[in-house]
Amino acid sequence: MTGRTRTAFALSLLLATSTLTADTPWVGEKGITRTTAEIMMEELLAPDRPTYPKPKHTKRDRSALPQDPGAPAVSSWPPRDTRAAASAPSAPQAAQTIALNFQGPTLSQTGSFPPDTMGAVGPTQFIVFVNGRIRSYNKTTGAADGVLNANPDTFFASVITPVGGSVVLSFTSDPRIRYDRLTGRWFLIIIDVPCTTANCSSIAANRVLFAVSDTSTISPTTVWTFYQFQQDLVPTTGNTGGFLDYPTLGIDANALYIGGNMFSAAGGFAGTSAWVVRKSSILSGGPIVATAFRNLASGGGAGPYTPQGVDNFDPAATEGYFVGVDNSVYSRLVLRRVTDPAGSPSLSGNVNLTVPATSNPLGVPTLSPGGSIDAIDDRLFAAHLRNGRLWTAHNIAVTSAGVGATSGANRRTAVRWYELEGIPTGQTFALTQSGTVYDSVATATSATQFLMPSVMVSGQGHAALGFTSAGTPNRANAATVGRLASDTLGTFQVPATLSAMNYTASATNYNPSDGSNPHRWGDYSYTSVDPLDDMTLWTAQQYCQANNSYALRIAKLLAPAPAGVSPASTVLVTGAGQVVSVTGTGFFDPGPDLASPALPFTHIAAQVFDDGTTTPSANVTVNSLTYTSPTTLSLNVTTTGATAGVHDLRITNPDGQYATGTLVFNAPCSVPSTPTPSNNGPVCAGQTLTLSTPAVAGATYAWTGPNGFTSSSQNPSIAGATTAASGTYEVLVTVSGCTSAAGSTTATVDPDAVAPTVTAPAALTVDQSLCCGTFGGASGTTAPALAAFLAGGSATDLCDPAPTRLTPQVGAVDATNATCFEVGATSVTFRYQDVSGNLGTASASVTVRMFGDLNLDAAVDPADMVVLQSYFNFAATPGVPPFGAPEALADLTHDATVDPADMVQLQSYFNFALACLAP
Repeated sequence: MTGRTRTAFALSLLLATSTLTADTPWVGEKGITRTTAEIMMEELLAPDRPTYPKPKHTKRDRSALPQDPGAPAVSSWPPRDTRAAASAPSAPQAAQTIALNFQGPTLSQTGSFPPDTMGAVGPTQFIVFVNGRIRSYNKTTGAADGVLNANPDTFFASVITPVGGSVVLSFTSDPRIRYDRLTGRWFLIIIDVPCTTANCSSIAANRVLFAVSDTSTISPTTVWTFYQFQQDLVPTTGNTGGFLDYPTLGIDANALYIGGNMFSAAGGFAGTSAWVVRKSSILSGGPIVATAFRNLASGGGAGPYTPQGVDNFDPAATEGYFVGVDNSVYSRLVLRRVTDPAGSPSLSGNVNLTVPATSNPLGVPTLSPGGSIDAIDDRLFAAHLRNGRLWTAHNIAVTSAGVGATSGANRRTAVRWYELEGIPTGQTFALTQSGTVYDSVATATSATQFLMPSVMVSGQGHAALGFTSAGTPNRANAATVGRLASDTLGTFQVPATLSAMNYTASATNYNPSDGSNPHRWGDYSYTSVDPLDDMTLWTAQQYCQANNSYALRIAKLLAPAPAGVSPASTVLVTGAGQVVSVTGTGFFDPGPDLASPALPFTHIAAQVFDDGTTTPSANVTVNSLTYTSPTTLSLNVTTTGATAGVHDLRITNPDGQYATGTLVFNAPCSVPSTPTPSNNGPVCAGQTLTLSTPAVAGATYAWTGPNGFTSSSQNPSIAGATTAASGTYEVLVTVSGCTSAAGSTTATVDPDAVAPTVTAPAALTVDQSLCCGTFGGASGTTAPALAAFLAGGSATDLCDPAPTRLTPQVGAVDATNATCFEVGATSVTFRYQDVSGNLGTASASVTVRMFGDLNLDAAVDPADMVVLQSYFNFAATPGVPPFGAPEALADLTHDATVDPADMVQLQSYFNFALACLAP
């Protein structure tokens, strides 16, 4: 299950019996050879044979079995809403389409009731093998090819129990056929019926008959090798004188697995047995080597009823399997594992699995005045192991909700299928999914009923279920439904109109004089998968083709075709080994070819055509195709010399279905020079990062870079870049389909954690001003130099071209141009803030002087005197010694003649005043 969710039903794991180890494998006789041409000549000369009914003891009475107490009462697993009819989705559906539908042998050609519906597909033929007839058909046309058309009595005449002694009559019954992809051979088995009375009322111990071809396609020169063993002579011996009925067949890389129901000479059920036939012994002319395992189930005891041998395509298989319903209860499956099947086989004990409720099926009525047809019982009809999962199916009686039931007035017969996991030794046997195909109408008399199913899964994981459709309102028809690997677990795609499942359209009644009621029908059917494409499914089913007659009908079932083919790139018309990625849906390839003598698989293929035609494009070679998934392929192509332009790319699945997409071939061109891109970095976070590359005429550009960056612009930019944009950017230049090598440039986006750089104005010295108080300092109003100082300063910042100027700081107080400064030096801080909030500062000082620029030297001019006098007048009232100053200082006169003595006096006073008046 490709990709999907696994759901496993709870396991009831019991080893009910100990492992069975047989005696040393029994060695029989060497094979007997006949060519197809010889057999056909014997058929031509053989006398007409009467119709022989199949022996009556084909089943034990299972009608009164109890249910496994753990079985859930559901129609599917995982459980779904039982209120919704399993057979009635909202719209018609079909997982597969019928591509070929042809008729096989009819009652008049087989002379048998029932036919035991059986047929398998091979590389070139479909071979039907039923009671009374083996016939080959061309699998392309569905027509009988005339190569093989014989009565199985004639075909197996060389190994059938000879007439003589107590045996007065001998004929064949219960055919099985497989095409074995691992060896490229056909394998056929059948039992004989050695009658000890003329009316076959008593039977001797019978044989299992084998035939193995030496070719994959049957022709007149094909050599068949025939083998046999008498069932009670193969050690471990047992079932002495008994009759092996309903032989099943499984085949894998190591052995053939044959299970069956045993009956006493008097016709009573005597349990079940199994045989393992070493495959290599019948591929090389013999002698045949076989091992018997008796009493897998005995009487009414537990164990597999009608043990089905399991088919397995795995060439590396080391273990074989039988599976069946439990002999003692409903709703339980039993697995038996075979170890060392190619050597000295051993058989495991019962490995039990409780499944959703089952029951014994009912006879299925057909449209009046037809009779009923026999669904036999709830035995499994075929089993196949694929990718570790085992698929099988049977028919059971269910309610209108599809739940298995052993009683109820409106029960009807339906088809139940299973996908099982945990098959190999050491794993846990479990139910992956199961479902029921049933009719949900209220009354059984109105219901379509289904019986004799067989299920097969393809390499894609798609499955098909073939069966008979009948019921009181219906004729007996051949039908099929399917599921895709992606479908909901527990479901098949059942159409809204149940008659749409039919691939035949019977218009006649089935009520033959066959001595039984209900009438014998099918006894089984078979669905197979094409060995070459591993995806086409074929089903052989029975239907009523004429009044009181039957015919086989074979349907070829195709999976959904591929779709949506879309090449992801263009192709140049020069150069070899170009890689083209292709997307779509429904692609499939069966994988590597198997080792010889297996035939090679048919693989998925690609072909290029001129646009809109069926003409292959000249000079185009698809060197290889790599299958990656159902949605992805990769092609390697050479196109040197091909025509430029639009072409059709056809992808063909192994089954021959195809889809087409458009592929562009570009003309030859010169590869552009490697570009030399650049960028404007480093930039700061939040700024725009700009990338650029020189222009190239007619070019397209493809940029890639950090943080998932892509662009087709020549000069792309990233606004509000973050640090995640730092890194290497590459650009490709494409001209006329030719692409340059990548040019690169490395860009840096820095985080903004740096404060602005602030430049303060030069320190300033100013004189005192009266406006700031009696003994105040300096003001910008009266000192223009101070105003200019406070308005000065500047700042620069890496990430902000104009950082914001904040109010200067005078100490801890914001200053304005009107702020007064005290006498002395004051520090002013200039502040700027950038867009990221980083703060930068610088400081300068303002010095306020109380007195002006007094120069106390020997040369004193009148101006000096004026200044001094003004200070003096400020400090003292005329005629009154200020603040207790010496009287001598008060009578200072300032005339035009100033001598040094005057200066000394004035300076003494000044010093006094400064000491008293300074703040």
